[in-house]
Amino acid sequence: MEYEEPDAPPADVPIRRGGSVSKKPNLTQIEVIPCKICGDKSSGVHYGVITCEGCKGFFRRSQLPTVSYSCSRQSNCQIDRASRNRCQHCRLQKCLAQGMSRDAVKFGRMSKRQRDSLIAEVERHRQQQQQQQQLQGDVQSVLSFPTKNRQDRSPQLLQPMASAYSYAGDAELLPYATEVHPYLVCSPTDSQVSGMIYRNSGVSPTS
Repeated sequence: MEYEEPDAPPADVPIRRGGSVSKKPNLTQIEVIPCKICGDKSSGVHYGVITCEGCKGFFRRSQLPTVSYSCSRQSNCQIDRASRNRCQHCRLQKCLAQGMSRDAVKFGRMSKRQRDSLIAEVERHRQQQQQQQQLQGDVQSVLSFPTKNRQDRSPQLLQPMASAYSYAGDAELLPYATEVHPYLVCSPTDSQVSGMIYRNSGVSPTS
């Protein structure tokens, strides 16, 4: 026989008190807090602790009188989403360390201090999520800004550079070549260095 879990009541369920109808806090907000056991997405408060459906079912099964777990290592196995099924002993120990109990009270029967503490934790996680989303958006903006800036300014930069280095053709470059080297003339009949003629120079090529 399995123990029934004291699940939390549904969110936003109207409750009559003295003829008036009031609402409980929106318990679906609890899901912003990851499972306290394995870090997976939580589904609410189960056995007094915010857990996922997997850890909820595991703890329920672990409370059977015939169930006994042992660890083949040193009872310090890491329990997360990927490894939670590898060691049942360490998983159960973590459940107990987090405060899971088959006798845990329901969310609706928590004291005001306990409810306020839980609501404050939910708010902290919501703020952390908002900050992470904002930070990711800022990083994306910074990474995309230089590329966009270069694309916008490229035509403006390339146009004056093209004008500054433009030339009409090879014909205009030939006169400048003869002016730069006025004493060096290549013989039209000999392309070798020995065929070069030194003009206006008193030095003989063979000296």
